[in-house]
Order: sequence, then structure tokens, then C-alpha cells
Amino acid sequence: MDAKIGCFTLPWSEFSFEDALSGIAKAGYKYVAFGLTHRGAEVPAIDGGVASAREAGKKIADAGLQTVMMFGRWNGENGVETMKRRIDQAKEVGCPLIVTAGVWGYKDGLKTPRTPEEMAPDEADFYKRMAQIAPYAHQAGVTITLKPHTGNTATGKVLRGTLDRVNSPAVRACYDAGNVHFYEGVSPEEDLPHIVDRTVALCIKDHRGARANADFPTPGDGDVDHARLFKTLKAANFSGPLVVERFDGTTPKKEIPLETANREAKRACDFLTRLVASI
Repeated sequence: MDAKIGCFTLPWSEFSFEDALSGIAKAGYKYVAFGLTHRGAEVPAIDGGVASAREAGKKIADAGLQTVMMFGRWNGENGVETMKRRIDQAKEVGCPLIVTAGVWGYKDGLKTPRTPEEMAPDEADFYKRMAQIAPYAHQAGVTITLKPHTGNTATGKVLRGTLDRVNSPAVRACYDAGNVHFYEGVSPEEDLPHIVDRTVALCIKDHRGARANADFPTPGDGDVDHARLFKTLKAANFSGPLVVERFDGTTPKKEIPLETANREAKRACDFLTRLVASI
């Protein structure tokens, strides 16, 4: 399986962007994903345009890393323009993928699913915006990936229907087993086959316990059977990034020391490297 094992800078959101890159590189990763905040400041800043991305890209290259994915947002008052700016930034740094989610699917926290009627206006807005974003991404040579995150991307089976409706070669799936297990209480091992042929990346996230139990341990320590997932990927001739998103367990990130984040990043890298080699 041709897998690019990488790590998001997200676990270092309480630290500097440079701290994140150093921790990721020293942990043994070659690939990085970024685009959220560090100490409250977005990196790269959307308002900073391609210059902000260029600056971040230089730091990434100096750390000996390659960019494989960035976070992006389509929602909010200026969501289409925001995503187009992110696409421009991704193109500037040679990043092939942007990951985002769909329409939120719950109310009362995670207790009650929204009805189709309640979700309909938001879904209509989502598809209207994607109709503007997808051609722009396609022209730029950047792929938008939708990850499971409740609502119209809740599971692989649901996500497939959403991709069918978007109907663009520039929009694909980024599977997230931890989210499927946490938000929906669904077996990701049984769910992945529904979307594997349209999956171009994975957010690697483990989950432990029942649905809605907020425990996201270091990959390999939870309930997700990554070996089974990877066998499904290999059978489908998957080629793409496997990017670790989090490993904080039940501890608030503000309480996680830098050394702990770095240590768990390495544990995750070692686990994935061994597992991919064994499949």
C-alpha cells in the first residue's frame, strides 16, 4: 500500500507552529497537514493570502517535511471566498488536498439527531456553495476532501450519497474512523467499504468507549481496528496520506506538556509505520 504517513499540527495548537513542525519531524514523520490555529492565531492566516502560505511553506520545508493536506472552511458568512483563498494557499505550497466537513447533524449536544427537515436548509446551502467551490478547486489542481463529521458526512455510506450529489472530480472522501465510532457509534471497519473506492486520504484518529465518549487515545490504543481498515484500503489499491489528527485521550490540550505531545506523536508514527509495513 502506497501510504504517506503524516501528522496534523493540530495537537500542538497550544504551542507555536514551529514547535509543531519540530515535534512532527523528530517523531519520524515526513508529511504534515496544517491550517488551524497555534496559540490562537491561524496558520496560514486566510487574510494573509498566498504570502502567509508561502511563509508557512518555507518553515515546513526547513523542517524537512512535505505538505499533504490543509484544513479549510466553506461555511460562515464568507465561506465560499474563504475556501477559495485556502485553495489558493494550498496551490502556493504544493498541497494537493484540503479537508473539510459537511452539515452538522445533531442538536442538544450529541443527544438528538436533527431531522431531515431541520437539516434541509443547511444542506441546500452546502450544495450551493460546493457548486462554486468545486470548479475553482478543480482548476487549481486541488482536491477538496469531505470527512465524516455527523450530518451529511456522518458515515462512509452517507458520505457516498453526498459525493454523488456534489458530483465533482475535485471532491472526494477523507475517511475518519474515530469520528464514525465517536459520533455515530458505527463500526468503521464495517463502514469503510462503502466509501473506500472514493477515499483519497485518512485522518488517523482512534476512539475508545461507547458513542459520544470523548476519549481519543494515541492510535493503536483504542477500539479502532486499524489493521482491518488498512487491509480494506490495500484491497482497493489505496494510495494517499494517512495523517494522524489527535492523541489527547481525555486530557484537555491545555494540560498536555510539549514533551508529552511529542512523545505520543512518535508512538503514533511508530505504530503506523510498523502496521503499514505488515499489511
